[in-house]
Amino acid sequence: MNKYKIIFLKIISILALLAVFVPGKKFDIPYGFILILTPFERIMENDLSLDLLIHVIGISGLILIFLKNKIISTLGYLLAIFPLIMILINSNSLKFSWLFWIPVLILIIIFTVLLKNRT
Repeated sequence: MNKYKIIFLKIISILALLAVFVPGKKFDIPYGFILILTPFERIMENDLSLDLLIHVIGISGLILIFLKNKIISTLGYLLAIFPLIMILINSNSLKFSWLFWIPVLILIIIFTVLLKNRT
């Protein structure tokens, strides 16, 4: 695969990850909003907690995805998904809709294609 296809697939996978709708009590919220807005909310409230650290790790994972090293890029995917896993573990109502499963499946497919074709 040439490098432009790899970059294109990485962008699509990140957009799919950020488009995952996390089930909430009243309505589903895109993971991208949660990942970006939660650290700002915690900083504004002077709440330096583990939740803030987890979301900062997720944001740094999004940056690591674009590095050329395959191991670091894979680590970036795992770090970017980590806050989503923590949110789902701590969620009381787990009513998953198609808005959750379609982006997750797109992310999994693209991630496996990138793992198999990168050297």
